[in-house]
Amino acid sequence: MQHHLDEYRTGLLRRSGEDDEFAVAELKLVEAASEDTPEKKQKQKQMVAELLLFRHGRWSVERPKTINGEGEHAAADLLSSWTTRTVLPVGDADLCWVDLYRGLLLCRVFDKCPVLRHVPLPVEAMEMEPLTGPGSARNVCVTGGGHMVKLVVVFPRNGASSSKEGYTDLIPSLVMDAVDEARKNDAGNSAPSSCKSLPEPGMHASDILAGFQEVPSYGLDRDDMVKAYNILGLDNGRRIRSLLGLPKNMRKDWLLMEIKSMIA
Repeated sequence: MQHHLDEYRTGLLRRSGEDDEFAVAELKLVEAASEDTPEKKQKQKQMVAELLLFRHGRWSVERPKTINGEGEHAAADLLSSWTTRTVLPVGDADLCWVDLYRGLLLCRVFDKCPVLRHVPLPVEAMEMEPLTGPGSARNVCVTGGGHMVKLVVVFPRNGASSSKEGYTDLIPSLVMDAVDEARKNDAGNSAPSSCKSLPEPGMHASDILAGFQEVPSYGLDRDDMVKAYNILGLDNGRRIRSLLGLPKNMRKDWLLMEIKSMIA
């Protein structure tokens, strides 16, 4: 079964260590299964989180529990209104899905049973103009060597013109206190923490995703597709770099040769 990853909902995380593992995860929101009648189901339509996850050389689909400290109903309401704007690696244990108005969803994707932990935006950000307000702009980034999450909000000062010449305030709000608290409460706190969270120089997340997304276009049978994904997951992305470095008309043959070498 072919599946094309959504670049805005998909993140890549590298965990430094003995094996230099990496994980690819796409967060989707799907309608919760219900035994109610169609009429009732339509009225109480709710979404649940689904992770398409590549780790340890294989793909899986997970249904992670969402924890936000306010109960299951609040978590369900959060997911039903959630819109992912970007995905960020935080350290070498977490992927962070960002809704610029509703906060962060952190997930330790290497845990055996990953969960999503909601971290709301700072109170000050919630009191500012909404995302769609005139002249407002906000974004989330990772700083401090990949271990600090920062929210930046830009908005017109009171009384300033809405034109481009209007003065603006730049408000950085750190949300790492909440992130750290979520990590302390995470049952999967055993994932190792190390020095770097970025792929080795020259290997970008977009390149790795491109390599995985290209495999279904080769017309391989299911067994060979699985073997191809396993091969590309080896050597910390070096196999993907080798694949993408070839002309397109040679990539399938190269991959088949790698599969034969693996069998031999």
